[in-house]
Amino acid sequence: MIRSFGDKATERLWRRERVRSIDPRIHRVALRKLRQVGSAESLEDLRVPPGNRLEALKG
Repeated sequence: MIRSFGDKATERLWRRERVRSIDPRIHRVALRKLRQVGSAESLEDLRVPPGNRLEALKG
């Protein structure tokens, strides 16, 4: 479901390249979240677990 990336660091993380600007302590969690978004077929797939705090964008 990922169509584009907001910044180059996130895209590099997705491609499993080294990203110095992302704290190594959150690297694994960030990659897991990107995988969840990447494998989702619809927004409804991301509503579980509630801890994802999915919200509709406004504007």
